[in-house]
Amino acid sequence: MSGSSLTIILFKKFLGWRSIFYVSRNVAKTRLLKSSISTQTLRAIEGNNTWDVKLYKYVERIFNEMLQVEDIDRSKVSAFRRMNKCYNAFFGSVHALRQFIKS
Repeated sequence: MSGSSLTIILFKKFLGWRSIFYVSRNVAKTRLLKSSISTQTLRAIEGNNTWDVKLYKYVERIFNEMLQVEDIDRSKVSAFRRMNKCYNAFFGSVHALRQFIKS
C-alpha cells in the first residue's frame, strides 16, 4: 500500500482534518530505478545512512501498528485513491486554467 495515502488517511483521523483530497503537482514523469544504480553506490548510500534506516524501520513498525488499531486497510486506501482521482480530474483542471489565465 502507498505510504502517502496511508499517512493522509491516518492524519485525517488523528488531526481531525475534514478534507484530505489533494491535487498532485510537480511530480516527475519518470523515476530512477534502483536497478540502475551501481552496487558500489548503493553500498555507500546504505553505509552513510545506517541510523536513518534504523529510525525508518522503527517508525514504520509503529506506523503499521497504528494502521491496525485504526482499522485502515487496502479497501479504505483504494476508496480514497478513487475519490482523490475524481478530485484531481476536476480541481487539477481548475488549477491548470488558473495558471493559464495568470500567464
